Amino acid sequence: MKIKRSAMYRLAPQMKEYDRYTHEWRQYIMYSNKSNLRSKSISTDNLGLRFNYSAKDDFLSKTIFEENNNKAKSGILIGASTAYGMGASSNETTISSLLSKKTDTFFYNLGITAFTGFQEVLLHQSLINNLENIDYLVIFSGLNDLYLSNYVGIYDELLGPYYYSSQFKSGMDSQVLNTKRKIAKFLFSNFLDKETDWVNISIKELLNEVKKKKDTYDKDKFTNNSFDYLKNYLKRNLIYWSNLQKIYKTKIIYILQPFPKWCNKELSNEEREIFNELDQNNLKIYKSLNSIEDHQVKYTDLLRSLCLDYNINFIDSNEFLKSVLKKDDWCFIDRSHLTDLGNQYICNLIKANL
Repeated sequence: MKIKRSAMYRLAPQMKEYDRYTHEWRQYIMYSNKSNLRSKSISTDNLGLRFNYSAKDDFLSKTIFEENNNKAKSGILIGASTAYGMGASSNETTISSLLSKKTDTFFYNLGITAFTGFQEVLLHQSLINNLENIDYLVIFSGLNDLYLSNYVGIYDELLGPYYYSSQFKSGMDSQVLNTKRKIAKFLFSNFLDKETDWVNISIKELLNEVKKKKDTYDKDKFTNNSFDYLKNYLKRNLIYWSNLQKIYKTKIIYILQPFPKWCNKELSNEEREIFNELDQNNLKIYKSLNSIEDHQVKYTDLLRSLCLDYNINFIDSNEFLKSVLKKDDWCFIDRSHLTDLGNQYICNLIKANL
């Protein structure tokens, strides 16, 4: 089903650009933003990382680490699409750019849309040769780890869920399946579990499974086990950040990104119109987003506790926004991304905690 976005495009025309560009496959980190973009709203480097400035002279450096700046300190903003600036009207209105203008620190934008917390770790480790003299590292994240635990039906409980997992498995399987097995998969995949080993399954096993019409296991609601898994994923990531903080003497701040219901946001007219349009699409992605609304306290407490264990400063941006939002402030482009005004509020929060 195609997502209708007429209201969104009318109110925020820059979203047409965000929706136009897909991910690019990358080794180890799985994928990145579209690289070498030069548009009115978005400019990215050769890895798909977003510059703090727009391409005004039809030229930008090859990487964000070559951006000109005369700041005394360096910082990193890392996370998924909200850190990247999905919804910002330009590079200059992203959180990293605003911080670079309003503080004595130049912030590199290491946001990759659809990333999990573990992919954020992998990205940082991949770029660590460029990141040895960093004064501040702000992790603006958290929503995707919770969301994906509900959105992705099948995943490895040790490694955790990630976007494109079913496409990755299907693509890898197709490379090793012979013609007969490809035909069998095409004919019978709807009757078998999604984790079926199409490379090795025997004819007898295939027929038995078809007879059973085995139901696909799907995590359509959170359980206590879901949070146990989440705790393990988050702990793994925070151990890395904690060790980094000790070795490089970098101040690390973990900021749980905002969610409209979590910060008791009274929707503006723009937000109400856009949200209603998206909800009418009745797509799984929006149902899953709605389903995490009731897990704020438990999830926030889990993150806060783990950050305390590993000596990482934790901030809940939802609590901050509750105290500063004004009536009719248009802060959310959708339920997980921010407008320019929303980015400005988060910039103020980070600035106050550096």
